[in-house]
Amino acid sequence: MSTTARIRTLSIIALAASLAACDQAATIRGKISDQSGTQQQGLSDTGGLGGSGTVSAATEVRLMQINSDGTLTQMQDSKTAKVDASGQYSVTITSSADHVIIQALDAQGQVVASGLYESVQPGIQTYVAAPLDTETSVEASVLVQMIRRGSSSAQANSVDLRARIDAQVAAAVKASSDPDAKIQALADAAISAQRTEEKSYQQAGLTVTQQSLFTAEAAAAAHLSAALDHGDDAATAYATFFTELQAARAAAGVTEQQQAKAEHCSSASFSATLQARLQASIDGAAVISAAVRQAAALEADASASAVTATLQAAGAAQASVDAAAAAAVALRAALSASTSASASASAWRAYQAAIKGDADVTGSVLGNYLSVSTSTHLIVDSALLASGSAAATLDTTLSTTFEATLSAAGAVDFNVVAASVASAYATYEASVRAQATTLSGFGTKATPALDVMVLASGSISAK
Repeated sequence: MSTTARIRTLSIIALAASLAACDQAATIRGKISDQSGTQQQGLSDTGGLGGSGTVSAATEVRLMQINSDGTLTQMQDSKTAKVDASGQYSVTITSSADHVIIQALDAQGQVVASGLYESVQPGIQTYVAAPLDTETSVEASVLVQMIRRGSSSAQANSVDLRARIDAQVAAAVKASSDPDAKIQALADAAISAQRTEEKSYQQAGLTVTQQSLFTAEAAAAAHLSAALDHGDDAATAYATFFTELQAARAAAGVTEQQQAKAEHCSSASFSATLQARLQASIDGAAVISAAVRQAAALEADASASAVTATLQAAGAAQASVDAAAAAAVALRAALSASTSASASASAWRAYQAAIKGDADVTGSVLGNYLSVSTSTHLIVDSALLASGSAAATLDTTLSTTFEATLSAAGAVDFNVVAASVASAYATYEASVRAQATTLSGFGTKATPALDVMVLASGSISAK
């Protein structure tokens, strides 16, 4: 073959490869929102945190990847795309990537808002991102800080992160005098929560990691983003999101009971880490309050589903199942209306009273399930008293653990926190289950009753 022919052949091959690559280009599209706050306020070290004025300020969007050290670089196979007058954008990408950071830039090249997309695969398809606003900006900033502060990309579950940071948490971060400090504290809290959740599953004998959970949950996040982009009611979209998360974990082999226990553990680690990190912060209380309320809501979803599933599996009368469901609805409503961590704790205590009784099991869901009588309710009350004592011991153990492992400054050994919290909860559960002998007279109903006692105990209820 002549030199000219060889060059022509190579050119044809290169052109074919280029066309093939174009054929495999995926698209991430979305829009920028003016939701939450004032544009000039609340800057993190990765850019602005969205809010009013963002749509008019944004001129371009780019896709970034998070390096192993937490730095950001623009994805090489994706060019910066223009933002139209309505805030819409569309960016192409030809490689697969997880944890894609979407940044909106102003005319000076400064980041004014950001967001994330969980997972992109090459192919002719379109991915729809959630509108870039204050909430998505805080979520993206926290994810970057998680990598910077010791979590590998595989360990950082951005779907879980989106569940833990809601609009109220994001607004409190942006309104604070030092958003970076709040974002770093949230990153540490999220790492603690995710490591603890993973450890709880390990103690249950499951080989479940944050990476496997992320893979299972990514579709739920994609559906949430699409719903928010479409303008669907946010409350409905998030309710569907949480339901799909539970289903995804179930498909990954995690029972509803195991999910609830893991959420109790991770919520305790999350709240304690955040409080320790922000205890000296001038305006950290607002972030702590909002984040703890959201943690309480996540526990409510997990616990309510697990209690209902337990009663149904045990063949409980429909009246008992319906009463548990009604208590769950009341809990969610109270948490939604809550404006403080103490109010959320009160809502949880009311839920527990409905499920287990308040000083007397008679009339509660558990009491009706066991068909307690004047001659047997004292037996159940005795078991509940022992359960309460075990819960008090758990609170003391956790307080001691957190005092020893967490502080406002210094590195956190997240693995130690996770192991200690999961172990403390395992001890608590063992103490409750030790009441099996006390309830032996209730036959096959004894074990489900003990399950309900464990599952209805939220980590915030003692606050």
